[in-house]
Amino acid sequence: MIFCLSFNFLAFLRISIFLFVLFYIFLFQFFPSLVFPFFAFFIFSTFSSFFFTFLVFLIIFFYFCLLPILFFHFSLFSFFFPFLLFYFFPFLFFPNFLFSFYSYPFSFLFYAFSVFPLFCFSHYFFCFCCDIHRWSQRQYVTSSGRDANM
Repeated sequence: MIFCLSFNFLAFLRISIFLFVLFYIFLFQFFPSLVFPFFAFFIFSTFSSFFFTFLVFLIIFFYFCLLPILFFHFSLFSFFFPFLLFYFFPFLFFPNFLFSFYSYPFSFLFYAFSVFPLFCFSHYFFCFCCDIHRWSQRQYVTSSGRDANM
């Protein structure tokens, strides 16, 4: 009970999406015909060249490895940033990717059902671990008799 009450609403959203991504990966593994029609309307990008793939993975590395250390996921923007990065970044800078879905269907499937859920999973798992760590530190400080606001 204390564990649940000590989490804020943003942490609850992170855990919920973390569980949703797990459920999404499970559905795609066993029932791909149910998952694809629902998400096909929202994901219309693909990796069409080695250079762009390398660029995207540099951005992913910077976000998932460096920014969590710098900002520690306190802001609401960091909660929505993975969705902005993976859904809107290709459209803003490479609008022809909207039409490349028909040219590269296999790379689209790889992106939509492997890369995006994998990085969502890693992002929200990291957030979940950070929330657990903050909660345990708060409980340690409270149980040791120190002021929790120090």
